[in-house]
Amino acid sequence: MKIEKFYEFNIKDIQRIKSEEIAKDFTIAIEFELETNDLEHHDITYDNFDYDDVDEFREICLKELTVYNIDLNQSEVKKNKPFINNIVDTIESYLYQELSTKKLESKINKLLDPQLYSTEIEKNIIIGMEKAIKTLLLRENREYLEENVERYLPNFYAKYSNDLEFVLDATLERGIEFKPKTYLLGLDTTLKLLEDFFNDFDKQNYWKFTQTTGLHINIGIKGKKYEDFNALKGLVILDDYDFDDIPFVFRDMIERLNSKFCTSVKRSLLFLPAKQKAKFDSLDLHNLREVETFFNNFLVDYINKIGVKHFGFNIGYLKTKNYVEYRFVGGQVNKDLIISKLLYFCYITYLMTSNYKDRDYHKKAYKFLEQLKNE
Repeated sequence: MKIEKFYEFNIKDIQRIKSEEIAKDFTIAIEFELETNDLEHHDITYDNFDYDDVDEFREICLKELTVYNIDLNQSEVKKNKPFINNIVDTIESYLYQELSTKKLESKINKLLDPQLYSTEIEKNIIIGMEKAIKTLLLRENREYLEENVERYLPNFYAKYSNDLEFVLDATLERGIEFKPKTYLLGLDTTLKLLEDFFNDFDKQNYWKFTQTTGLHINIGIKGKKYEDFNALKGLVILDDYDFDDIPFVFRDMIERLNSKFCTSVKRSLLFLPAKQKAKFDSLDLHNLREVETFFNNFLVDYINKIGVKHFGFNIGYLKTKNYVEYRFVGGQVNKDLIISKLLYFCYITYLMTSNYKDRDYHKKAYKFLEQLKNE
């Protein structure tokens, strides 16, 4: 790893966050996505589709639809709740009719055909619902893929499977996601998990990282809550948007620059329409504490409104779960690359909860706020 080439994150900073005093308090959870070329058990079937599935489908559509279509945001889903409920009610009515499996499948496929709907928002909702129901119907497929995680990553699975949740991900072509049920305490513990994972992963060729896989890293700090985080500090110091160079978070995985799953919040704010930027005009740049309070609330609300799956620097869960999700890592990555990004994300999280590098932060904050007002 040659992180020291990045002048604002150098070997001294790495040593600081790896020091026992600081490293032991990081709370870290890594979400893995893997793909395979194995198409066995990849059939979608309505054979066992019942009323419990309809209830689960409704809940997914009302709470998680942005996961299945990133062109939606949660405020649009909420606004169109009657439309969504009407579609789910129609599917439920098909079950009451006790149709044959073939007839049921035909009717649901027709109902979830986006071409039958007139507005763009309805089409996007239907696209999300179509992906959600297909994922729901692939339960046996998930069990088969989990068995192959155990088969091809045996030592990792034996050690960690009880602490992991295995799910299907609609963004994957043919793959599985496994994520921790809770966080690991300490940076060293997480580095050990990565070592255990790659000890198995590098010995097999069934599972792969591909252009569609991501690796999300959730980081908090023991004892730190929402009010202890300075979201503006993380936003302005995080290197994820640069006019002239490849930002650090995308180095060695440049294809992620154009991914709609890890957009820069900084860029999104700078390019807001002038009418929406008017809310920043009243900010007093000489009262940084007041500005920080404003941004702590504004950024969480803004990210949740647009959709937490859109941004690489996702603080949408900060109020409720006390961690930051970093969504930048993905593609054909390796252990060294993941560790380099993990250390950087720990560094950013540490900055958000401490006065470390405050002088640099103040300079960047004033520059960003001036840009925000005048861009």
